[in-house]
Amino acid sequence: MEILEAFDLTESHRDTAELAGCSHHTVARYVCAREAGGLTDRPAAMLQLMDEFRPKLEEWIDRSNGKLRADGAHEKRSVAISSNLHPAAFDELMPKTLATATATVDRLLHHAHVCQTTADSVRLSQALTGQGVRPLT
Repeated sequence: MEILEAFDLTESHRDTAELAGCSHHTVARYVCAREAGGLTDRPAAMLQLMDEFRPKLEEWIDRSNGKLRADGAHEKRSVAISSNLHPAAFDELMPKTLATATATVDRLLHHAHVCQTTADSVRLSQALTGQGVRPLT
């Protein structure tokens, strides 16, 4: 049964939720949206992650005569990330959930070349010896 149709029959958020198989909070949201005139039959337009890159992707598709592969377009740019933390410790940076940190690290390290260094920072050693950037006077 449709949420709003059930609400029109029962005029109760909780009874409607029971009939429609959803939360009474969902019913309330639908009713408020209908009353405000914001309820439409069409799904809401959502921003796609590729929207920013659409012109470039369309150019590549035209140049390749429609034979562009997703993995080919995916690996066209390089990104360098520097951190004092090992990627295994990124969950300390993102305390929301371990799943969020794991997913982020997984995205960052997918097809990545990880270069770990053990030497001291060049900028730190220069700063400790009085070299490098001079403060403005």
